[in-house]
Amino acid sequence: MPRTIVIETDSHGYPVKIIRRHSHHSHHHHHIPHPHLHWDSHSHHSDKDHSTMRERIRELEEANSLLHRENTTLKSSLHTAESDLRHQRETITSLQINVRNLAVENGDLRRSLEAYESHSSQHKSHEKELLLKLVRVESDNSALRDKNSRLETEIRVLKDRIQVLIREVKEGVDERVKGLGREVKEWRRRWEDSDRRLGRMRATLDAVLRERDDLRVENAALRRTNVLLERRLWRRGSL
Repeated sequence: MPRTIVIETDSHGYPVKIIRRHSHHSHHHHHIPHPHLHWDSHSHHSDKDHSTMRERIRELEEANSLLHRENTTLKSSLHTAESDLRHQRETITSLQINVRNLAVENGDLRRSLEAYESHSSQHKSHEKELLLKLVRVESDNSALRDKNSRLETEIRVLKDRIQVLIREVKEGVDERVKGLGREVKEWRRRWEDSDRRLGRMRATLDAVLRERDDLRVENAALRRTNVLLERRLWRRGSL
């Protein structure tokens, strides 16, 4: 009777013991070992477990690779968002300078109009209209400054949120394979929220630019009016 080799495995399918079984008369005869090994049910179970483990490892590696690609995309999007923020901040600074220049110009116009009041009473009604326009321009300038202040606040809040996103991307993402789907969905939602906020900021910035252009048009009209007034006063003085 040939000798049988049985390999016992643990609960994870790893070999723990090798048992050689002989027939009762094996000590009277010398047999050449059979080239085939007989595996019991434990060996079959071990092969199945190993296959399952390999498949699980492959799935985890694919999930980890997907997470890495998602994180790379998110980091690139965050970098773009930060670049947009820097550009918006520079634009707002330029607008603030324009607002200050317009305020100085408005002051000059006001002083010019006040000087004309002492020269001619016939232009009182027209000067009053100009003064009302100046008041409206100053009010618009004040509203523009308030909008700039709100934009700066939104930029600070958005920058803080982006910093939070960056920290969360860097902290142990690779260790959370089981929550891969939920985490990627959350990152995407946050990024879309940031993108929507940037869209609103761009819309607000467009409105500010339009208001600035309107102020320039009004100031140009005021300058033309002042020129006309100066010509009339000069003609009157020459008479």
